[in-house]
Amino acid sequence: MVGTHGQEYTILSLFSSHIYPPTYTNGLKEIGNSLGYKWSFDNASGIQSIVWRKKWELTNNDNFKQLLINYNQEDCRALKIVTEWIERIEAINIENNDDYINANSLKNDTYLKWGKQEFLIPDFEILNTYSYFDYQRSKIFIRTNKSIKKAVKRHINLKDHDKINNEISYVPVNCPNCGYSKFYPHNKNKAVVIDIKFMENGIKKWVIQFPASSFECCDCNFVFGFNKYGRNLMIWSINQYVLYLTSMPKIKSMLQENFNINIDETYLYNFKTDLAKEYLDTYNEIKETIFSGNLIHVDESKTPVMGNPNGYVWVFTNMDSVYYLYRHNREAEFLKDLFKDFKGVVVSDFYSGYSSLSCQQQKCLVHLIRDMNNDLLTNQFNEEFKKLVTDFGRLLRQIIETTDKYGLQKKYLQKHVSGIDEFYEKVLNQDYQTELALAYKRRITRNRDKLFNFIHYDNIPWNNNNAENAIKPLARFRTRAKGILRKDGLKDYLILLSIQQTCKYRGISFLEFLKSKKKSFSIFE
Repeated sequence: MVGTHGQEYTILSLFSSHIYPPTYTNGLKEIGNSLGYKWSFDNASGIQSIVWRKKWELTNNDNFKQLLINYNQEDCRALKIVTEWIERIEAINIENNDDYINANSLKNDTYLKWGKQEFLIPDFEILNTYSYFDYQRSKIFIRTNKSIKKAVKRHINLKDHDKINNEISYVPVNCPNCGYSKFYPHNKNKAVVIDIKFMENGIKKWVIQFPASSFECCDCNFVFGFNKYGRNLMIWSINQYVLYLTSMPKIKSMLQENFNINIDETYLYNFKTDLAKEYLDTYNEIKETIFSGNLIHVDESKTPVMGNPNGYVWVFTNMDSVYYLYRHNREAEFLKDLFKDFKGVVVSDFYSGYSSLSCQQQKCLVHLIRDMNNDLLTNQFNEEFKKLVTDFGRLLRQIIETTDKYGLQKKYLQKHVSGIDEFYEKVLNQDYQTELALAYKRRITRNRDKLFNFIHYDNIPWNNNNAENAIKPLARFRTRAKGILRKDGLKDYLILLSIQQTCKYRGISFLEFLKSKKKSFSIFE
């Protein structure tokens, strides 16, 4: 029988991007019916053909064989009709034919008219500025509407002119530029710093006043002063941003509503940059901890940034630490240098980029199980593949029952060595006839030393769940960002996310770690 699936896919792919027929789907049956072609059986379908094929194999009844042949021939005829129709479209004068229309000429009507509108007439541009919601309320409606006047007045009165909670006679210890210890006030105007104060059962706004707004070093004449906002306000905001995925505009609203603090979003984004710089050494400590250990889980996830749609974030974890790293693409050549001194076991999926690593490896068997299951669902009548999958599942279940009882301990797992060898022997000596079973035979052969390597070590998992779990907060952040990520902003975020996730893996409060001002987990713990 002549197959049509390859040609059908090539032809029907045009209906996803170039041609839009008057049908609900782009299936061959529906498009063929719209052109007047009819199949002999109304219920003819790919699934039905599988049933006919199975019945033919079981009964050797030529009626089922003929049904298959007819079905295949009719698919070929339908595909020919659709192809000829596509060829005729090119010769049609669409502008003078009511049955066709150029999709590019359709007006893109939408009620969601967000963004900046361009006007050809300057007067319209000016009129548009006069129509903005905030402008009309604060400039026009306020003059005639008493309720709006009260509302605007309340908003204007939300200022930071609160009482001073604390006045400090502060003198810097060292010049941040040269380290010299003598200063004099550069600007004697008192400085006010807006902050929040953490108490035993809550948080409140805290305003601090300093005797001078800036100082000048007596040695290098470097001038430095105070940030407008305090550190507690910064770490509270970043905790909301990283841990709870709260957007900066929402954090701004929360600060205004809960603490009567009005802060520009620019300061909030600067908080992220400043805190990432402050904890860069902590970020590097996490990396050192992971790569000096005996286990690394690794995974990668596509994370486009502005200017580079092919960016990737790589995640490296062990049992208690998480390290994120941005790369401009998925190429894995950099891993050789990163892992050059690593002496432990790497747990990963089957991405070929990890094959170049010289260290011991354990492939994630959950990935293999998923692949086997998906292929079995679409090839349920492939008996030799089903036998391979069944044997693999039985063997792995026996091993995992041991780990469930004793944990990941080599001395208890070694009893499965003979069973693993028997499985390999059976698969490698089997003369498979189907391409699917042959493909899995090649896959198992290629990864023979990496599928059950975990039984030869203590505390080496058989899956990559640690890395996959660490990918989840990144994926949620990426979804929230909606394609507006900048590379530098993402790198700052990954530093903070590495620390937050390491805190999570170690059962530590991210906010408490930031409040402690400690830069090392070994000191904090």
